[in-house]
Amino acid sequence: MTLHSETNINGVSKDNSGKSCKTVPYYINRLEIETDFFYSYYNRPILNSQNDGNQTAIADFNMSIEENPGYAEAYTNRGCLKYELGDQPGALEDFSMAININSGYAKPYSLRGFVRGRLGIDNINKAMEDFDKAIEINPGYADAYTNRGDTKVLVGCYRSAITDLNEAAGINPACRKAYHIRGFARYMDADRDGALLDWLKAAELGDKSAYEIIDKYFN
Repeated sequence: MTLHSETNINGVSKDNSGKSCKTVPYYINRLEIETDFFYSYYNRPILNSQNDGNQTAIADFNMSIEENPGYAEAYTNRGCLKYELGDQPGALEDFSMAININSGYAKPYSLRGFVRGRLGIDNINKAMEDFDKAIEINPGYADAYTNRGDTKVLVGCYRSAITDLNEAAGINPACRKAYHIRGFARYMDADRDGALLDWLKAAELGDKSAYEIIDKYFN
């Protein structure tokens, strides 16, 4: 499947530069994107889960939910673990349940948007609606801007992604994922100097993969 420049994201076919979103192959696995290996490192959502993503942890959340069926955070965290284990439908179900319990809880909107964005082009607009809702609820939620920018990168809207990632880095200057993803967006937008600065910043913040990128593409 190929995404074309007329791809509609929230009714807009162009990014904030006025340029049409670039045509890029759509692949769930970032290793298959024409830009080589480096972006695959962040082919995971910002989960904020302290668990290892194993079945034991899911069993613990199952027990918590059984004891307190109205515990939205338990559904959200279980959804994160399900995603880590490759159960995307289960993750979406849990994020949606968390939203049904507490529609003012921004985190499951952002995470559901991330997963939806990886289910194919037909789900991109729904993903954007989720990110927009998360940001409406919490305008200072850096992870929502990061996840929305990441998803825009996936469909080739690099300038618009950079705007979101600028916002994320402004809210949380220690968000190394925002710098890493913005570096990719800048690299794809032919801003090698900007990409290098972002990956250097990500490396400074502890992103070991950023050193590999720099070594491969700038040395």
